[in-house]
Parts: sequence; structure tokens; C-alpha cells
Amino acid sequence: MASESGCDSTQMLLAELVKTLNSQRPCDNIDLLFFRPGMNNSNKWVSHVQKIKHELDWSDVQVLAKIVRFLLSDAKRWYERWNPDNRY
Repeated sequence: MASESGCDSTQMLLAELVKTLNSQRPCDNIDLLFFRPGMNNSNKWVSHVQKIKHELDWSDVQVLAKIVRFLLSDAKRWYERWNPDNRY
């Protein structure tokens, strides 16, 4: 059962990502601040992302799809290895 639940959540995540990536709304072209660990304040960056998320009514999945190009260095590597099914 646990693996079926994981597959379902992964399929839902992928469907939401495809929907987000295929969206042509003007707000999809918004530029976020770049984030480089050690050089940028993570709290300020997250607050900036949350503010835009709220203003544009983005889902968490939309945020994840959009932030990847604004992550640099270790943050980018973390994102590339991140797995939504492993929360620990």
C-alpha cells in the first residue's frame, strides 16, 4: 500500500508539474531573486518567494517548478537530488 500511495503522489506531482510548465499565463515570466547559499539570506529569499506565490496564487508545485532556475551552487545541487517522497 505504501508504494501505491507513493506512486499516486508522484503521479499527481508530475501531472501538476506538466500543467504548470505548459501554462502560458503572463505571470509565468516573473523573475525571482537568485539564491546562492552563503551569499544570500535564505529567510529573505523564502519571504520573497512566498510573497510572489501569494500574489500570483501559485500552488506549492508551481513554486517548485519555477524556482529551480533561480537556485545556484549547493541549492541547485540539493534541488536536483531532492525527492518529494523522501521528506526526512
